[in-house]
Amino acid sequence: MCGMSELTTQLKIPCSYYNKNVCRSCGLIEHSYEEQLKIKLTHLKDIFSKENLSTNGLRPFVPSDTQLSSRNKAKLVVNGSTTEPILGITGSNQETTRIDNCPLHNPKLNAVAQTVTRLIQTYKVSPYDISKRIGELKFLLLRIANETDQILARFVLRSKTEIPKIQKLGAELMLTHKNVALISVNIQPVHQAIIEGPEEIHLLGEPYLIEKLGPYKFATSPQSFSQVTSNVAVKLYTRVSEMIKDNRPGTVLDLFSGSGCFSIFTSPYFKKCIGVEISPSSVNDAQSSLKLNQISNITFLEQDVLPFLKQHKESPDLLIVNPPRRGLKADICNELVRLKPKTIIYSSCNPQTLAQDLKILSDYEILSIEPFDMFPMTEHFEVVVKLNLR
Repeated sequence: MCGMSELTTQLKIPCSYYNKNVCRSCGLIEHSYEEQLKIKLTHLKDIFSKENLSTNGLRPFVPSDTQLSSRNKAKLVVNGSTTEPILGITGSNQETTRIDNCPLHNPKLNAVAQTVTRLIQTYKVSPYDISKRIGELKFLLLRIANETDQILARFVLRSKTEIPKIQKLGAELMLTHKNVALISVNIQPVHQAIIEGPEEIHLLGEPYLIEKLGPYKFATSPQSFSQVTSNVAVKLYTRVSEMIKDNRPGTVLDLFSGSGCFSIFTSPYFKKCIGVEISPSSVNDAQSSLKLNQISNITFLEQDVLPFLKQHKESPDLLIVNPPRRGLKADICNELVRLKPKTIIYSSCNPQTLAQDLKILSDYEILSIEPFDMFPMTEHFEVVVKLNLR
C-alpha cells in the first residue's frame, strides 16, 4: 500500500486541502475527468435501473469547460477569534478548518475571502463560536457574476449588533476589490445548522448583480437562486431551448422558476409563459431580468407550486420544472397527471428523487435523458429529462 504523499504525487491531486485530509467534499478528485464522467453516468444508469426506468434516450454527459476555478459561489463558515479569524468549513467535531483558497472557486472569490479575513481583524468583528454560542459573524457568502465579474458579499450575523462594523469593513472591501458591487447582511439568530435567515439588509452598492448568460442579462440579488457553474448553466438553458424550438408551444408553465433562466432562454419559442416561484427575491430578480432583456411574454408569480397547481385549470402545451433536491413528490406529480401537459421538461440536481417522480409520471414516455456536469470533482450532477404524454 502506498502512503498518502506517494498517492498524491502519483495522481497529482490539485488540492492541498484534500491531500492533507482537511476537506473531502470533492469525492471524485482522484480520478481523471473522463473517469469522473463515466462514474457519474454509471450511477445515473443504476438509479434508473433500480426504478425499472428506460435509459434508451440517454445522451452523453455535457462536460464543464473547466473543472478547477469553475464555481461562482463560495460558502465559508466564520470561526476563530477577532484576532485570529478562520474562514473555511466545520467538521463533525465542530472545529473549523481554514479553506480560503479552494481550487474549485473562481480565484477572485478566494482573493475577497482572504481580504475579509484581514478586515475582520482590523474592524474587530467577532466570529461566532459554535460551542460557546457567542459572537456575531457566522458565514461569509460570496457570488461572482458570469462575464461581468461583479461580486456580491453577504455577511451572515447572529444579530444586528455589529452591522456598523460590517458597514466599515464593506466600504474598505469595495475599495480594495473594485469588482465587489454589492454588500449585504443576513440575520440568522438561531443556533441551528441553517446558513441564512429570512431578513436581508442591503448595506452598500448595487441592488443586484448583472450577470450575462448566453445572449441574456440576469439580475442576481443576495437571496435568489442561481446555478453554481455558469458555463454549464448556459449549456443547460440552451439545450432546453433547443428541445422546444421545433415544437413552438403556445402556453408554458415554468414551475420552481427561480430567477427565470429557463423561461427567459426559451422565450423566443412560445407565445406565453407563467413562472411560479415561492421566493420573493427570485421573483423580483426574474421581473428585473424581463426588463433588462425587454421580454413581454412571461409573467412571474410569487406562489407556492402545489396550491397554484390545485387551482390551475388550463392544460399547458409545455411544462418546465426544476424542483429542489427533494423532487416533486406525489402531490405535485399527481397534479401534473391531472393537468396532462403535452410535454414535460424536468431538470433535477438529484437523480434519485427524479427517478422516483418519473415512476409516478407513468403516463409519460421518456424521450431523452441528458446529464450535465454542474459539479465537477464531486459525485453530483444535473439531469434534464424530456417527457411526452403517451
